[in-house]
Amino acid sequence: MIIAGIDEAGLGSKLGPLIVSSSAFRISDSYDLEINSLWDIFTKTTTSKKAKNDKRLLITDSKIAYNAKGVTGLKDVVINFLRAHHNIDNITNSHELISLLDAQHQIDNIKKSIWFSNISNKSSSDPRLKLDPASTFDLKTNEAKILLLRSRILTAQMLNNLFQQGLNKSEVLLLQTGTHIKHIIDTYTDQKIKIIVDKQGGKTYYAPFLIDILAGEWIETIRESAQSSLYKIRDNIYIEFTPKADQKEFTVALASIISKFLREILMDDFNTFFTGKVPNLKPTAGYPEDAKRFFAELTDYLIQAKIDKYEIWRER
Repeated sequence: MIIAGIDEAGLGSKLGPLIVSSSAFRISDSYDLEINSLWDIFTKTTTSKKAKNDKRLLITDSKIAYNAKGVTGLKDVVINFLRAHHNIDNITNSHELISLLDAQHQIDNIKKSIWFSNISNKSSSDPRLKLDPASTFDLKTNEAKILLLRSRILTAQMLNNLFQQGLNKSEVLLLQTGTHIKHIIDTYTDQKIKIIVDKQGGKTYYAPFLIDILAGEWIETIRESAQSSLYKIRDNIYIEFTPKADQKEFTVALASIISKFLREILMDDFNTFFTGKVPNLKPTAGYPEDAKRFFAELTDYLIQAKIDKYEIWRER
């Protein structure tokens, strides 16, 4: 059986990228997901609860994990799982990070934003990705095999292109979520699959969306409520949309952390570029109120550098 989760980071921001990620594991068909979870399988190396002196990897809603352990805690999770998945010793730079997250084909589009141009440098060594030996874990287990760690990156300009086509933020997120769902189903088509998606914005009815992205598939609606919207495709695939899934489902929490960490790396590049151009400019996380401050202080430089607002500020 394959269990997969999908989540995002940066949907509510006005500056910086939107990241949507997925994670997937193969587990035994006999494993009862109603009773146990992947936290039980990885209990020696991971935890869902912050506890003093607990050195295990904290895997939960990325906002909670970030508040508890900062970007270093996110890095420890992402790099450890990528090392285990790809059987590598370390990750050298952001180009390699993005490539290992199966987003290498997006790099040319991303680096059109000059503040992200360094991601094309394959020879650089990035200390932000260096893993402390004390934070290195052996994640190999006979009970669960890592199948997929995958991200999709949309810069402000890429998002604005979609907005100009008439899509709103929710529709853009569903579009990216759909690429993950379709990739998982197409890749593991003959296997039993459960995909969990963190529900956004109170939406309840996802059948039309699934019909659209899975053209020709038979889709059965099992339930649709505020707590859970569950659908069956063929006889072997279930897709569930549920709120706070990043706190209840390991795969969704991991996808949330991957998205958040990758966004933090890219926002660091963003801030480093602009604070190097404008004296006394303080970095921003990119969310609405502080984004207004940052953009206002940046306006003169953008005019001087002939950078269009469309390239940096999200229209929605």
